[in-house]
Amino acid sequence: MLLALSMVFIGVLTFYRSKSELLNKVREKLQVVNNQKEKRIESHFENLNSCFDIIEKDKELLTSVADFLNTVNVSNDTSITKNKIAEKLLRKRLTSLREAFSLTRISIVTPKGRKIFETNNIHYLEEYDSENFNPGSKLFINSKHQLSYSEIYRPRFHENEYYISALYPLKYQNNITMCVIVCEMNLKELFEEISDTTGLGETGESFITKRMSGSGKIAILSPLRNQYGHTILQTFDIGDALGHEVQASMSPSKGTFKSEIIDHNGNSVDVVHSYLNNLDWGIVTKINHDESFKAIDDLRNWTIFLCSLIIFFSIIIIAIFVKRFLKPIIDLRDNMVSLAQGEFPAEIEYDNYDEIYDTIEAMNEFIYRLRISTDFAQRIGRGEITDTKAESKLGSDVLSKSLISMRQNLSKVEEDNQKRKWATEGIAIHGEVLRNNSTDIHQLSKSFISSIVTYLGAHHGGFFAINDLSDHQNPIYELVSTYAYEIDEKKNVQFKLGQGLIGQCAVEKETIYIEHSPTEFSKISSGLGGAFAAYVLIVPLKLQDQVLGVLEIASFSKILPYQVDFLEKLGESVASSILSVKTNEQTQKLLRESQSITDNLKKKEEELKDRQLKVEEEQELLREEFKRAQNTILKLKKEKKEMEQKLKNGLN
Repeated sequence: MLLALSMVFIGVLTFYRSKSELLNKVREKLQVVNNQKEKRIESHFENLNSCFDIIEKDKELLTSVADFLNTVNVSNDTSITKNKIAEKLLRKRLTSLREAFSLTRISIVTPKGRKIFETNNIHYLEEYDSENFNPGSKLFINSKHQLSYSEIYRPRFHENEYYISALYPLKYQNNITMCVIVCEMNLKELFEEISDTTGLGETGESFITKRMSGSGKIAILSPLRNQYGHTILQTFDIGDALGHEVQASMSPSKGTFKSEIIDHNGNSVDVVHSYLNNLDWGIVTKINHDESFKAIDDLRNWTIFLCSLIIFFSIIIIAIFVKRFLKPIIDLRDNMVSLAQGEFPAEIEYDNYDEIYDTIEAMNEFIYRLRISTDFAQRIGRGEITDTKAESKLGSDVLSKSLISMRQNLSKVEEDNQKRKWATEGIAIHGEVLRNNSTDIHQLSKSFISSIVTYLGAHHGGFFAINDLSDHQNPIYELVSTYAYEIDEKKNVQFKLGQGLIGQCAVEKETIYIEHSPTEFSKISSGLGGAFAAYVLIVPLKLQDQVLGVLEIASFSKILPYQVDFLEKLGESVASSILSVKTNEQTQKLLRESQSITDNLKKKEEELKDRQLKVEEEQELLREEFKRAQNTILKLKKEKKEMEQKLKNGLN
């Protein structure tokens, strides 16, 4: 009987210790999910902040903004021309940034709150501009000095769309704000990530909160579980248990884990929260307490059953089998106590195939599964989210499935972030290449094709540019630069519309991707020999539906879809650079022809002047000769008269 009472005591002690251990695991799980959501929010807004960094470092763009501001209210011809040039550059640059950073629109607002430029007009968002750009509002006043964020707003008739505006001041060199750049971001993707309930069972959820000034209430900003589209209007009192915890999360100090508090729905929940200082937001993650402790309730029932079974058999056979049952029961107790204290005990060895054997085997299996799950969770905590080998050891229980799902989601988020970062860096790098080689098409193409092939990890590339901008009916695309091409550099490679894949790509204005290309299709050369590429990508470089060039990339390895998307987005910038360089070359050609004609006219004018001088000199000589002849004639006449007079006098 004493042994039976001891087992009951051990069972109760094990229950409460297991409860404490499970409570710690619930806290760790909620903190992992909450930290994951917090990092996703920070990632979205760091991406937005990097857009402002690019704008602030782009001196040409800043100059265009200043020129646009200086000419926006001036009506003379020179200012109108400058205004159009600046606006064209602004639209090209800001539209590229809007697409690169997945923004809804980018606007320019004067310090007096007047919107003078936007990349695209979205009519159902216009109603919020007057509020966000109100010169007397705290938001707009702060935006003249520092980065500021508006409240989240949802347009009418677009219930599933949420937006936020980031306002950033652009300043002259004398630190005076010349305008405010406004980037508007759609929060739908962010809210879907926050609303993701992976790892939170059937009742858990995460949401963003904000203090409502002067009302004593907390507003929920992001959609709740199964309630998308009815979020911003939901509030609850700060005085509630959950409201008190959310209030704590709205301060710079981190909140603590709380168990069994009543949420705004009246449920007993376990909750973890944190604070986002730059946005003045709180992020809350909670799960119903009953769901969290379902396993401990099962353990309690199992423990009660086990203790009852032990007491029953102990009363019947304690006197006979005390020595036989005492040691395994003590071992079982020790293991349960060690397990409750957070230690993993050694496996119990028991050879008798009876009821205790089943219990010990179940305990051994439980310890084994718990050890594997703990090791897997620790791997995730260390950032080993790409290792899938450990998954095969996990079971099919709820905790194992949650851990596997959490690893898969973290891995996907990391992969998406790497792809987005790769594309953003690629656009910045090659945008710099295009800007630094904007005077000569051969230098531009050579620098770009070398850089893009290397960046893609490909092995061969060809850059085809339109030969004559004025020939719209039958344009010819000429190979102006290559990378690892096995071709005679002196050979003039050209394609007309529809001729070859280059010409076909120019006609269709669509990307062509060929896997496992045939022999002799695209040969790549090196100092050691040549090989044939297995994958060929041909991308049109088009601007406003006009194909100004074609890019050919060949590789031994597969070109992935996100790399294709990156090249297609970059294509517009390359086409714009081709147009600029070709236009400059055409202008220079016309200038040279004009200069040649001017020089010829000057030369002919000088020849005419020389001829005129010679004619004038000859005329002067003739006049002198004529004058001498006249003098000679007069002299002869005079002599004749004198002779006649002498003859007459002689006759007389």
